[in-house]
Amino acid sequence: MLIRLPQIPLSSVLKKRPVQTDNLTLWQTCNFTTGVRKPTVTSLPPLTEPVPNLPKPIYSTAKEEHQTTQVTVLSNGLRVASENRFGQFCTIGVLIDSGPRYEVIYPTGISHFLEKLAFSSTKHFGSKDEIMLALEKHGGICDCQASRDTFIYAASAECHGLDTVTNILGEIVLRPKITEEEILAARQTVRFEIETLLTRPEQEPILMDMIHAAAYRDNTLGFPKICSEENIEKIDRNILLTYLKNHYVPSRMVVAGVGVNHQDLVKAVEKYFITQKPIWEEQNVASNKNEYSVDKSIAQYTGGYILEECTVPVYAGPSGLPELSHVVIGLEGCSHQDPDFVAMCVLNMMMGGGGSFSAGGPGKGMYTRLYTNVLNRYHWLYSATAYNHAYNDTGLFCIHASSTPTHIRELVEVIVHEMVLMCSNISNSELERAKKQLQSMLLMNLEQRPVVFEDIGRQVLATGTRKRPEYFIQAIEAISKTDIHRVARRLLKSAPSVAARGEVRSVPSIADIQAGLLDAQGRLPGSQSRLSLFRPASLPLVEPLPTEIASYFIPLNETLGSLRTATSLQNTQLSIILERFYDIRKKYYDLKNHYYKVIQKTEDMTQECSISPNTISTSTNSVASMDIRRQNNRYSFVSNCMTSEEFRVPTSCKVPKSVRK
Repeated sequence: MLIRLPQIPLSSVLKKRPVQTDNLTLWQTCNFTTGVRKPTVTSLPPLTEPVPNLPKPIYSTAKEEHQTTQVTVLSNGLRVASENRFGQFCTIGVLIDSGPRYEVIYPTGISHFLEKLAFSSTKHFGSKDEIMLALEKHGGICDCQASRDTFIYAASAECHGLDTVTNILGEIVLRPKITEEEILAARQTVRFEIETLLTRPEQEPILMDMIHAAAYRDNTLGFPKICSEENIEKIDRNILLTYLKNHYVPSRMVVAGVGVNHQDLVKAVEKYFITQKPIWEEQNVASNKNEYSVDKSIAQYTGGYILEECTVPVYAGPSGLPELSHVVIGLEGCSHQDPDFVAMCVLNMMMGGGGSFSAGGPGKGMYTRLYTNVLNRYHWLYSATAYNHAYNDTGLFCIHASSTPTHIRELVEVIVHEMVLMCSNISNSELERAKKQLQSMLLMNLEQRPVVFEDIGRQVLATGTRKRPEYFIQAIEAISKTDIHRVARRLLKSAPSVAARGEVRSVPSIADIQAGLLDAQGRLPGSQSRLSLFRPASLPLVEPLPTEIASYFIPLNETLGSLRTATSLQNTQLSIILERFYDIRKKYYDLKNHYYKVIQKTEDMTQECSISPNTISTSTNSVASMDIRRQNNRYSFVSNCMTSEEFRVPTSCKVPKSVRK
């Protein structure tokens, strides 16, 4: 028996301490003290001894059957793949060769709708609640995800619930009712999701659609995952069933399972996927084969340029993050069946990246190039991340970065420079670190049963077989510097794709970006920025100016009447200075007084500036121009107001129709 040591009465402890008498009386009155020995809390033996009547633990062993993926092709062409792993739970799902890339003859956004309609009422289940109740009896959960070329329905439950889970998957894939009420609910959900995406500071989902649209213009992978507003009302039950009839066919499907017996899974699939007919065959859904045939075209990488001028939401609360502009620059990569696929993945891991304020510990990738060469050097860059999207017939390698709008041009210069440096010298430690990170990420992800399920399903769907993790570990280990340089040169030979969102008026043209990628130093034409480790990209205010600079103008913000973007007709140095000035102007409404204070702290500057919102004309189509001339080592700032007819405005600048204070 476990015997508790006698407790010292609390009153005796308190008497030895210099406490007030009132407090001591209160403790005693509330009966918080006792001198009686308390009985033991439990009759169980101590933790050092085994608990009686417990079953003997069963430990996992390294069996060959737990490492082998079995694949069976059924009579109708449906493939069944499984791996019998140790454990009491299993994951089963259906992967379909479907997605936005096949929506060329349909209203784009069907996959978005089907994702929201998943696990709704079917022929044998009256509602979503019935499906959830059947899953919960076996401790199950379900999920549905749509990528650009694959649609996945999956569920995890206890192993003895194999038959029930397979029945549910067969119902939701082949026999969904898709009632009008469910379509109305899906429309509301899609609208809400679109509104949510537009109000979130995270821009990645929208930008990924934009960069794919730029890279694959009007074909296959260029179609959006997110349903557009104009297509929400166009998608109805007939269109959805027609799409399902043409794409949800056995030859385009794989049923994969992890933690199940293969023969049991095959029997269940034959029962619920072959014996019972799909709902579109029972209801005789009419479809013209020529009009609604499956698009089997190969993805054509074109490159492109998509900009969206908008206001990006900021994070709520005291985050301190300003309004950001986002840019993604992409190049044509390779498919996951390409011999260079593994080398491309190592290059992507070597570039790495992340956010300036993201959490993480060891293994986060702080020594990747986008961290060491970009985020650690330029304080105005808030994020920079490399992505490698691989598909059956093509790939897209891109870098997503964000900064304040005043540094958007410098951001593009930095990213282009880093892309060019992919062909530069690679240290041994840098390469080995990237390879070890990729290997560890692969093995750690495959410790999770749902990830193993998706890996099995995607590989069997694409190739009919599955390569073991050992194959990829050895392939990663064999990558050399020569391989990295080869795939980097391959990337730089392709046309760039550019997508930007936010305040993007200063984003360089695609011709300048392509010229920078072809330059040995990665410099854009006309670039005069001095990017270094300890100095911001914009030139300091005390930087010497040329002897004579004239004809600079500033379009005014319509609502604030403040400096928004400075554009130069003849020289870019003053433009950079005034863009730097705009950061100050956002905090001070009295532009003249604050600028006067700034000038006092510099050398060889006049102590008068006549620019302020009060001196700017409010007439239609007016702009404020600033002339700066150097006279005897002193600068004079003169503000004038003139109409756009009197002032020669470059074609790249848009003058506001009206200017307010």
